[in-house]
Amino acid sequence: MAFSVPWYRSLYGLFTVDHARKLMLSFFKKKPPKGNNGKINLIWHVGAGKTGTSSIQYTLHHNQQLLEKQGFKYLGLMLEGAYNNFYSWQKPALIEEFHKLTAEETENSLHQIFQDTIENARRNGIHTLIWSNESFLGRIEKTRGALKKIEELGVTVRIVVYIRQYEKWAKSAYIQWGINHKTNPGRIIPFREWIQRRKVNFFELLKPIIDDAPESLTVRNMDAVGDTTRDFLKVCHIDFADMEIHRIYESPALEEIYLRAVFNNRIEDPVLPDRFDNSIKKYLTLNSTPNQFLQNILPNNEDLRFVGELFKQDRDRMNEYLENHGLDPIASDGYATDDPRVNTDIILQTLTEIVMAQALRIGELEKKMNNIP
Repeated sequence: MAFSVPWYRSLYGLFTVDHARKLMLSFFKKKPPKGNNGKINLIWHVGAGKTGTSSIQYTLHHNQQLLEKQGFKYLGLMLEGAYNNFYSWQKPALIEEFHKLTAEETENSLHQIFQDTIENARRNGIHTLIWSNESFLGRIEKTRGALKKIEELGVTVRIVVYIRQYEKWAKSAYIQWGINHKTNPGRIIPFREWIQRRKVNFFELLKPIIDDAPESLTVRNMDAVGDTTRDFLKVCHIDFADMEIHRIYESPALEEIYLRAVFNNRIEDPVLPDRFDNSIKKYLTLNSTPNQFLQNILPNNEDLRFVGELFKQDRDRMNEYLENHGLDPIASDGYATDDPRVNTDIILQTLTEIVMAQALRIGELEKKMNNIP
C-alpha cells in the first residue's frame, strides 16, 4: 500500500516496515464518533411477578458499571435510575403513586423523563435502556400508550414477559401475596378462595399487545428456560461472563410460612413482610424440631445406666438397710425410658399464638415509645 504523504516515508527510517505500516493504518483508520446518534432501544420488562423478576432486577442493579461499558443502562423499577429524577414517584416504594396518575399525566411525565434520558444516553454511548417492573402486567395499557409516544423520539420499545406453569405460579403467588405480604384486610384467605380473586390469566393480560403490536412482544417460558436471570441477559444480548448473578427470594421453609401465616392472621390490615421480619424472623433459628431439642437435653437409656453405675455403692447400702427393716429393696435392674415425643401440633400452636400476641404488643409499645418527646 503506497502513501503520498512526504513524512510517511521517514517512518521507515525509524521503525521496521511492518511497524511503520501499522502506524499509518491506525492513523488513517476512521475514528468512531463519541456518543450514540442512532436508535435507542427500550427493553420494558413487565413481569410476571413470581418468575424471577427480583433476581433480574437485583442483578441489573448490582452490575450497572459493567452494563454501561456494554452500552446498556438500567433505569430501575420506577425510573429512579434515569439520569435525572423529575417526579416524587421515581422511587421503588412509590409504585402505586405512579399507577394513580391519569393517562395524560402518565404521558407527560414519561415524555419528560425519556426525552432527558435519551439525550443523555446518546451522549454517553448508551444504545439500550432497561426498565423492569412486574407491577405493570395487568395494568399495562396506560403506560404502554404513553410509551408509544416515546417512539417518536427515536426509541424502539420491546416488551419482555416471563410466564410459568399456572399451578406453580398460583402456589408461589399465594405464599407471597396471600401470606407473606398479606394484601387483603382481615384474616388470611384460604388458597382456593384467594386464587379465584387473583386469577392467572397470562394470555388475557397479553392479548391487547398481541393484537396491537405482536412484533414488540417477547414471551419467555420460565419453566423451559430455567435460570430466568441468565435468560433475560441473553435476550438483551448482554455479555454476563464477568457479572455476579444474584438469586433473590428463594421459597421460605414451611416452618417460616406457618409462622408468618399465624402472625399475619392476627392483623386486621394488609401487612408487609418486613413487619414479621422486624418482630420475629431476626430471632428465628429453625435448626431443630421440639423433639430433637428434648432428645438433646433429656436422659436416654445410656444416661440412666450411667446413673445406676454412679450410685451403685449407695444403692447397695440403702437396700441393705431396707432389707434389715423388712422393706422392699430398690430395684437394681435396668430402667428404660421412652424417647421424648411431644405433641408438636399442640405445643407449636400454643407457643406460636403466645409469641405473635407478644410481638404485636411489643410493636405497639415501640410506637408509643417513639412518640415520647
